[in-house]
Amino acid sequence: MSSLRDFQLVLLDILLILDKFLNENNIKYYLVGGSALGAVRHNGFIPWDDDIDIGMPREDFERFEALDFSRLEERGLLYCSIGKNVIQNAPIGYLYDRRDPESDIRKCPTIDIFPIDYIPNSNFKRKMQKLWSFVYHLSTSRLPAQNRGKKAYAFTKTIILLTPKFMFRLYAKLARHNMLSFGKNPTENVANIFGMKGYNKEIMPENYLSDTVLYEFEGHMLPIPVMYNEYLTHLFGDYMTPPPRDEQNPHHKQFD
Repeated sequence: MSSLRDFQLVLLDILLILDKFLNENNIKYYLVGGSALGAVRHNGFIPWDDDIDIGMPREDFERFEALDFSRLEERGLLYCSIGKNVIQNAPIGYLYDRRDPESDIRKCPTIDIFPIDYIPNSNFKRKMQKLWSFVYHLSTSRLPAQNRGKKAYAFTKTIILLTPKFMFRLYAKLARHNMLSFGKNPTENVANIFGMKGYNKEIMPENYLSDTVLYEFEGHMLPIPVMYNEYLTHLFGDYMTPPPRDEQNPHHKQFD
């Protein structure tokens, strides 16, 4: 696809297929991050955005991952569950457009699906959950830590080079279990642990994401967090003011 707008329209088509599939299976979801921001500020995509992010409460996410995806596959879509992504990345779900099987999967339209987890109240347990989430991320992506400084990058790169692949599978299983153990009971706070803002900044009151409201997105009514003003303010501050023009660029793909 030569233009960003064409790319966005394919993303929208995928989202509508997924929306129907999730509703039929009674799976709760909502647009999150830049996609929720796009709905409120632009009634659709942020003009320079090139992906769609949705969130699901952990319980719904687990039920979603256990579904039969043959109906999505019949529509030319490929869902990769955590640990089975064809491109090792964050421990979230990915829905790829594979209607053109010859296309590079790294550049195809993709929906990122984030589980939303409960966050413990105590600072110690939060630190432990954050640590285990880091191990889980490292074990599933097997990529050096980004944006954490040179020492963290060098340290994690060394671990990756020296660790046998089968050990990463064990680490991922252990880390996932321990990470989720801190959020197995409902608390007053939740987070998109692997969201764009990082663990600490993603923590917010549970009622921000406790329910959904339908909002216009590219001419369709789609769910966003019920307390979207509080949610978006928490993540972006003055979210109705666009960033400077030199920051208005696609984050993942390149277009002519």
